[in-house]
Amino acid sequence: SRGALRVGLALAAALAAGRAAGATPVDFSTLDVYWDAGVQAKTSGEQAPILQSPKGQKQRKAIVAGLCALAADKLLIGKGAGGRGLFRTVNCIDPVAAADDGLVPTASWRLAASEAKKGKGVRLTLLFAAGPKPFEVGTADLAGVDRLGGLLADDAYKSRLARLLQDYLPADYAFPAGVKGPGAAAAKGAPKSLQLFELEVDVPSATWRPEAAGTATLQNGAWSVDGDEAALGYDTARTVERRDGDRKALASREKALVEEAEASVVGKISDLLADQVSAGYIGLRYGRVLGSAQDPLLSKVSLLSVVSEFRSGPLEGLRFYYDWIPNIKARSNGLDETFGMNRLVVGWGFGFGVPYVIDRVELVPKLGKWNFRANIPVATDDGPEIRPFELKSGVTFGAELALEKFASSYLVRAWASRDFSKSFLKVLSSDVTSTRAGLDALIGGPRLPFLGVDFKLAFLLFAVNDHFAIIGKRAADQGGGDYRITIDAPFAGAGLAITW
Repeated sequence: SRGALRVGLALAAALAAGRAAGATPVDFSTLDVYWDAGVQAKTSGEQAPILQSPKGQKQRKAIVAGLCALAADKLLIGKGAGGRGLFRTVNCIDPVAAADDGLVPTASWRLAASEAKKGKGVRLTLLFAAGPKPFEVGTADLAGVDRLGGLLADDAYKSRLARLLQDYLPADYAFPAGVKGPGAAAAKGAPKSLQLFELEVDVPSATWRPEAAGTATLQNGAWSVDGDEAALGYDTARTVERRDGDRKALASREKALVEEAEASVVGKISDLLADQVSAGYIGLRYGRVLGSAQDPLLSKVSLLSVVSEFRSGPLEGLRFYYDWIPNIKARSNGLDETFGMNRLVVGWGFGFGVPYVIDRVELVPKLGKWNFRANIPVATDDGPEIRPFELKSGVTFGAELALEKFASSYLVRAWASRDFSKSFLKVLSSDVTSTRAGLDALIGGPRLPFLGVDFKLAFLLFAVNDHFAIIGKRAADQGGGDYRITIDAPFAGAGLAITW
């Protein structure tokens, strides 16, 4: 890569050269380690960010944590094979906190992981920022998002990856005050001598500008310095061929670990479960009927709902709804009225994005089971009479059309649906049709970390009008003929959900 050539050729050739005018000193005080999500443009398949993958959250956190552990073990001063190390501290930026709180890297040196090949790979990039725009020092293409976190727990893999990163850095050792050397135990991994230099960078050309500052030789595990003790050390035996060898060694270890994980039954089950519940929410909400004070029965109606949606993975598109209106009673005009129902509905959403207009359009075919019971007054020649209407285990089928508008912290959904019921358990005198239209809002709340996944508490707001139509035939002893009764129940309410 261009960074490797700068390190392996330009730096070594320039050790005897003087500093360039206007060059910026290179500081190795802090290494920022983070996940670079990049700037994502809206695409036809984009889902609401508030519902994006917990699986991805957990894996990104594991990758950043693994890279931070690697940096602390291998890249700090005096650490790593032979005591190689340049940085004084490592700063880990949590990927979820970065997304929610706007945390960004600020150190000159940065180690960024990013998704490549739609998650099938991770691109690791070493960056240096001396000006407004960081420049790339070196890269490594690693295993997929679902594997890399686990690989970074392997000591051999970490050691090989650290060596490759060290190959990209423009120095091999740092000599701050008090550093004596790698010690006798680690001396076998250190070079016998180092070229010492001070380092600056020419920002416009992204070129290192070293200045020779002496030499250091290793004697009994300690460095004997002839020159500036605060300078950097460069191993003159470092070559592009050695870097390529370190890259091959890393690839070999990665291949073995990936094959082992893919062959593991536990690994396969873990992958399946992670995919199955990779993004979505489940919530509980409560609502009351609006504007029905003049109707003694409807004024008592309340709605309790469980709602759940899956937005990625093999179950992407799955919708689950359960509505329950407890049985209520009221007396009006000397008549005892009752009303109650519950319905379980499963749907599967199909959608496409509409960038810059609505964000997303969805069609959701639905199938479910409905229980409905009511005693409602019916107008007759002799005046109003209470008639029973009942639907037990009625099969419902229907469809829903929805328009979505979303951002990182909210999802607003306008929708309309129609559901028809039919009972196959017995012949009934009536069927029920529900025509609904509503507006739902899912508003992001605080994070709830659990088992490595940053679940989120979200607030549900909703308003819906449910128009019931009861259609059937009168019994012969009641005069026969068809009848149709309609009930309008406008609800509004709120609730809580857990998103992942």
